[in-house]
Amino acid sequence: MSQQLTKLQDAADKCKTFTKATDAQLKFFQTNRNLLEAVTGTLGADHTIAETLRNTDDILTEES
Repeated sequence: MSQQLTKLQDAADKCKTFTKATDAQLKFFQTNRNLLEAVTGTLGADHTIAETLRNTDDILTEES
């Protein structure tokens, strides 16, 4: 029984680590998205940046 609990704890710890890594990636995407949005004002209506912003929004929405 204690081996099962130890395995369960290990699995829970791995899930926690994965969750923290995912959260860090989402914050990274959000920060980059905000930077791209800020730059868009100085670059005008660049369709590539607009598409990147939409893609980033999709990722953030999907993962939230």
